[in-house]
Amino acid sequence: MIPGSANPLLLATAAPTGYNIERSLRFNSSDSALEGHKKVVPMPDLAELKTTLEYNPETGIFTRLKTTSPNALKGSVAGYRAHRGYLRVSVCGYKYLGHRLAWYYMTGEDPGEMEVDHINRDTTDNRFCNLRLISQQGNSINCSMRRHNTSGDVS
Repeated sequence: MIPGSANPLLLATAAPTGYNIERSLRFNSSDSALEGHKKVVPMPDLAELKTTLEYNPETGIFTRLKTTSPNALKGSVAGYRAHRGYLRVSVCGYKYLGHRLAWYYMTGEDPGEMEVDHINRDTTDNRFCNLRLISQQGNSINCSMRRHNTSGDVS
């Protein structure tokens, strides 16, 4: 039993009918509910993407080609900075990471399970020359030293 946590047996007796306590404990544990797997959202239709947004590969900026909502006006810069500085862009009712959309926009290739890496490690730099398609393992190599590393050992 985890110190400071409620007794699972007591929780099971107090749980409403049909409630699976094992599932609840598993999802509330420190392990990810997805067990390390990311949810991959399929890319929108490329033709629709290109009629909705324009991508400038030299600046990495998406611009709206048409108004899709009161907050998404024609001519405005698309997207917002989200977690860890990554750009999020709404297209067809879904939010996509900007660097993945940029890759798809330029190559027509859905990254799928692969990762689109920022070569210079700057998450705000979505220029096409700064992006590459890479596996998760390969992307792990291109990371800076973690801030909680006290030994200085990078391996």
